[in-house]
Amino acid sequence: MRDIAELIDALDAVVAGAPGFVDEPLVVEAEALALQLRRRTGYLGGTLVLAIVGGTGAGKSSLLNAIAGETVASVSDIRPHTHEPLAWMPESADSGLGALLDELDIVVRRRHDQFETLCIIDLPDFDSYAQAHREVVERLLPHVDAVAWLVDPVKYADPILHSEFLAPVSQHAAQFIFVMNKMDLLPGADHGTVIGDFQRLLRDDGFDDVRVIPVAASPIVGSPQGIVDLTDHLRERLTDKRVALNKLVHEVRDLVRRMGRDAGVWGGTGDAFEREWITTRDSVVDGLAGPPGSSQREDATCRLSDFIAALAGAAGPRGFEVRERMPVNVVAQVVNDIAATAATTSTEARRNHLDDTIGTPLRSWAYGRAVFGATVAFAGVSAYTVEDRLWR
Repeated sequence: MRDIAELIDALDAVVAGAPGFVDEPLVVEAEALALQLRRRTGYLGGTLVLAIVGGTGAGKSSLLNAIAGETVASVSDIRPHTHEPLAWMPESADSGLGALLDELDIVVRRRHDQFETLCIIDLPDFDSYAQAHREVVERLLPHVDAVAWLVDPVKYADPILHSEFLAPVSQHAAQFIFVMNKMDLLPGADHGTVIGDFQRLLRDDGFDDVRVIPVAASPIVGSPQGIVDLTDHLRERLTDKRVALNKLVHEVRDLVRRMGRDAGVWGGTGDAFEREWITTRDSVVDGLAGPPGSSQREDATCRLSDFIAALAGAAGPRGFEVRERMPVNVVAQVVNDIAATAATTSTEARRNHLDDTIGTPLRSWAYGRAVFGATVAFAGVSAYTVEDRLWR
């Protein structure tokens, strides 16, 4: 299954089938939870999807290469250079991630085995002259878990960056990571001053509790710097995401269980209705075939009442619905009608009459309940499956 997306579909199916089997407050609660899940920002799966966003020349591709430890994205002095998104994705990525990239029209994909649950998308330059680049960035942002907004010591205070891009999205601050690249170009004594000034500007934009991670993805001399701090931070975010998703999965599982118990289907619905009904129906019809007598009718009424009671008992707390559908006075009237015409009707006709008046209404309820039970069971299994995959 495609992780949580299919679990939400399963929850929706439970909600759709619940009316008539589950009390309305539980149905309303399930509807609200499904809506909450569907409105959740980010990728609904165990992989952390990170988009690297930045201005022209900020070094997005260099940062991706530094994280990967190899050349994944091409680097050039020609600006803008990155013309289409590139996804660096796990070799063993789940099908849901592939479907997400398909939906987002990300064709260029590079596989890796460094991080089992990390996918990084290298996006086009957001402030380039190519308007299409900005449109791509704005379209992809709602679908990723986190955004690594990359700046450098020269352009971090650009008013356009803050007024046109950062301030309008500050309500999504929890989704952002800020990375300042090319720190090797600054004297060490200036690092704290520049980082502090950028944090001040971000607070003015509406970003509280801001963290800025300094890096040198492609320093003039030596190896990349600060990459370990960044990857450690990404691992922490992945853990936080798994914890949050696991909480939601637990909520789904608990709610589905409560709905199943309220409907009396959590322990299964059984598949013996048809066989037991035929046995009961035939014994009732055969018992009413002889000379009329009150004992025959009482026996037939008792047999049918016992069958209905067993069906109600299997339904647990919803058993009262069976009795409401088929009260004793209705059963007694059907028995009297069959007994009164026993001498002039065929066995098949009496069976059909009993089927039409009692069997069909009960069968409809029993089969509907069985379908709902299967839907609940699938949602329950899906929740356990997702939980297992989140921590595998």
